[in-house]
Order: sequence, then structure tokens, then C-alpha cells
Amino acid sequence: MVDDLRTETRFNVPSRLREQGIISSASVIIPGKDRPLGVLGTHTAKKRTFSRDDINFLRAVANVLAESVRRFRAEEAV
Repeated sequence: MVDDLRTETRFNVPSRLREQGIISSASVIIPGKDRPLGVLGTHTAKKRTFSRDDINFLRAVANVLAESVRRFRAEEAV
């Protein structure tokens, strides 16, 4: 979670986010069996503090996506 990307110092903010005027951001990993499948993120051009409930929701969606990928891959393997 990042409340204000304009003042972020822990990492380099991708130029694409800066170009789009993104200020606040939250991301979670889409879990895979051996490694992450990807990242699910939400971004806003307005300053916002994401809540624990927001993150829990993103994690729930990421888990549904991961399960969908697992099922798809299992069906393709048959």
C-alpha cells in the first residue's frame, strides 16, 4: 500500500504510474503453486489510504483468480 507515490522513497515508482497521475496504490500477489502468477493492483489519482478491508478484498479476488487459473490449467492438461 502506498498512500502517496509522489513522496515514495522505498522504491522507484514506474514512470507509467506517474504519467497517469496516480497518487495512491495498493497491490497484492496472485498466488501460484510454485511462484506468483502475477500482481493485482488498484490505483487512484486521488490521495487515499487503503484500509485493511480493501486489502482483504484484493486478496480474495487474487485468490479467486489463482483458483481459476489452476482449474483452467488442469482442464487443459486432460
